[in-house]
Amino acid sequence: MSLVSLKELLVVAAVLDVAEHADRKPIAARALAHHLKISPRYLEPLLQALARRGVLKSIRGSRGGYRLAREPNQITADAILRAVRNSADEQDSAAMKSPLVSQVVVPHLASAEVAFSMALARITVAGLMRMAKMIQRPAA
Repeated sequence: MSLVSLKELLVVAAVLDVAEHADRKPIAARALAHHLKISPRYLEPLLQALARRGVLKSIRGSRGGYRLAREPNQITADAILRAVRNSADEQDSAAMKSPLVSQVVVPHLASAEVAFSMALARITVAGLMRMAKMIQRPAA
């Protein structure tokens, strides 16, 4: 069982793709979706959530698209996942009305969540970019 959903993996990959285009013009959501082999309709709300949380910057217009809102070494996997999870959590807040969830499950999983979050905070987009360059080099 993975602690990170496929949607969350795709969002991290999308931010990495945006970072790799940082020295060029903004990258359109359609192009990102094409690179990730997913529907633009699926990706766009996730990109908007990242823009609302200050991970990406949305640029409107015919030459618009997305850019990083900060330097790659200042954006962590934790920040990316929190941006997407926070937008989903707002919809799931009804579940917190259950005493079983709010008084038993949440408090007991909180320490594991903190440890996972700290591990994700050590992963930066800059580090992921270095790893991506290593695997994209042709073998000698």
